Amino acid sequence: MTAIRIIKVPPGEAPKRVRQAWVGLVLPTLGKVSESTEIKSGRSAPGGYVVNHRVAIVVLESHRKFQAARWWREHYLRRGIPSALVFNEDVCVFIQ
Repeated sequence: MTAIRIIKVPPGEAPKRVRQAWVGLVLPTLGKVSESTEIKSGRSAPGGYVVNHRVAIVVLESHRKFQAARWWREHYLRRGIPSALVFNEDVCVFIQ
């Protein structure tokens, strides 16, 4: 399994308190992308590591970060998007 550890607050559309909940967590990665597109804005964003969104939410819950997990479930899972989250390379370290 390859994974990443989140070391900085990732940028994004979620409230800062929700994004802060990722810091310190280790997430299994599906691979790396060179560029991604932000969901709402449609703007191009730097590439990074792809993580299954359902797995990422389970990791949040397993670390007792229930409010952040609830935010992701309410704002993204109910809409059916995204199928994955992308964490920019500058906010994480790769773990082999």
